[in-house]
Amino acid sequence: TTLSDCSDRRGRGRSFRPSFVAQREAKRRQMAKLLIATLLILAPPADGQVMELEIESNPVSGVADSCAGHPPGTCRLVCEDAPWRGPNDWTCSEMVKLGDAVQLTKGLDDGVEAKAACCAFGGGRPRAIFTSPEVSPAPDTVAWAEAWLPEACRAFAVPDKDFPSIAQLVRSGKDATLGGTGGHWSACTHLHIYGVNFAVFLVRALAFDLRPRSVLEFGCGLGTTSDFLARFTPGGARVVCVEPEPMLKEVFARRPPPQRPMQLAVDVFADAGRPCAAQLFKPRFDLVLTFEVLEHILPARQQAAMDYLAGSTSKYLVFAAARPNQGGTGHIEESMHTREWYVDQFTARGLVYLPGITKGLRAAVRPEREYDLYTNTIVMGRAPLGVDRTDVGGAIAGTDCDLFASPSCRHPLTSLRGSHDALATMKDTKYLRKAWVAGQVQALWPEVDLLIRKLKRGKLRCV
Repeated sequence: TTLSDCSDRRGRGRSFRPSFVAQREAKRRQMAKLLIATLLILAPPADGQVMELEIESNPVSGVADSCAGHPPGTCRLVCEDAPWRGPNDWTCSEMVKLGDAVQLTKGLDDGVEAKAACCAFGGGRPRAIFTSPEVSPAPDTVAWAEAWLPEACRAFAVPDKDFPSIAQLVRSGKDATLGGTGGHWSACTHLHIYGVNFAVFLVRALAFDLRPRSVLEFGCGLGTTSDFLARFTPGGARVVCVEPEPMLKEVFARRPPPQRPMQLAVDVFADAGRPCAAQLFKPRFDLVLTFEVLEHILPARQQAAMDYLAGSTSKYLVFAAARPNQGGTGHIEESMHTREWYVDQFTARGLVYLPGITKGLRAAVRPEREYDLYTNTIVMGRAPLGVDRTDVGGAIAGTDCDLFASPSCRHPLTSLRGSHDALATMKDTKYLRKAWVAGQVQALWPEVDLLIRKLKRGKLRCV
């Protein structure tokens, strides 16, 4: 009997009933092999449900090969449920449950199952079901901390369950007034006063141009900068951020490590935090960064803070702090200095000022952070790894005139400065870029965006 004969017979509705088994053993044996081996390849699955009837052992090569090479548990063979072309119009699965289909395999060698035979002879059709392999459980924060954090710092790694809600912050007294006169803030302070305030194009340049393998952010606030670097740095980056108050689960507890930053809720100037500081602030990080933090620290602690930052840097330190008379919440006037003063301080600690990278990163923050980061940002490097570059920024950082009409841009078809659109003005592109920045923040942290909108509408309160 040929394969075409088998297909033709089945197409005309002929079936093999149990009464034929003893008389047609050889024929059925051949048909079982041919049909089971080829139906998956030649016949598309019929419409209808797939019954939960797995074909567990199929030495028939065509069926077995359909799952060959797949990880265990990711491929299984089932028989599509179809009416049994026999008495009472029972389905194939019903025949197997009744045990009648077992008769179909009498005399069949090679271990062909009753279920496989039922599927081939009773109107069903074998089908391979592929599933994704089970994802191994991600290590929890404690296990992750033990893997690569200094021993004295592991107790300060915030577990997922300890990231507070807005309501918990308010109930505990850590509302938007925390840090108003200096010192550390809570998540409420950040959300209520500044929102996300994310320098998206600067951080793009850090991730895609500098490509650090290890990152330390000192004073990470809501954690959005650290989170972006952990998620998008090509090749991956281990990111740890130091912020005394636990921040939001919407940023820190939505992905398994290391596709998220680790927060150390530690005050490195307090007695309890000094052992961690002594072990953490070693030259182990490709990138150390801090944005607008040191103006919130008492002058007596600033020298230690700069020691920590310089001591942690193996390649690059990206730094910004408020200049004298810069407005803001919780600024301490005596702790505000010019960026030239900070360059001298870090130079005395063995780092070198890098004007090329500084220029590229400063250009990336205009206009949305022109009031602080554009003026205040400096980049320092530690030889021999931290060398200056002139290729940081550009299109990935939004400094190529397409995303903002800066005075240094001129469109070739018009005397207007700025955008690629010859009719656009600097004001137009400024509003357009503002919308792009807002859209990226909403896409990256939709839950944080929702929190901010609820705060603005009075549905949540941080005070």
